[in-house]
Amino acid sequence: MDLQLLLNGLREIQVPETVSIWPLAPVWWISLFLIIALISRSAFKRRPVKNPAVDLALDQLNLLRKQYRDHQSTSQSCIDLSQLLRQMALSLAPRDQVAQLTGQPWLQWLDQQANMQEFSSGIGQIMLSAPYQANPDINIHPLFKLIRRWIKQTQGKPKHD
Repeated sequence: MDLQLLLNGLREIQVPETVSIWPLAPVWWISLFLIIALISRSAFKRRPVKNPAVDLALDQLNLLRKQYRDHQSTSQSCIDLSQLLRQMALSLAPRDQVAQLTGQPWLQWLDQQANMQEFSSGIGQIMLSAPYQANPDINIHPLFKLIRRWIKQTQGKPKHD
């Protein structure tokens, strides 16, 4: 047999095409879909809206506590704490609902907002008289704790009746 005949019978070597990433295999499509779904879910997940009034109120309460440590004026601290509660109340409810509240109805409103009883039947009752006394003889530290707890429990969410 002739070499030329053998060579003529051969076909050219065919190089396979390079492997492309497109189209993706089904496993990759599923993985890509799951990743996008997880990112979307975390991006659009409903998070509780944090009220800046709560952070401001807690900062103000810390400042009032520091001022009390510095000047030891129970009278001034009671006035300041009363004002802080009023400001916070006005951020929780419409002015016409809370601005006119005084006395026991005021304390009951405070209790209702945080689901507690400490204002109307506990240490918070001193808020009825202490801000108006020249030198109230009270232990103010439990009042600071009560107001901190009240602010945190309300979390600045409006609670309309």
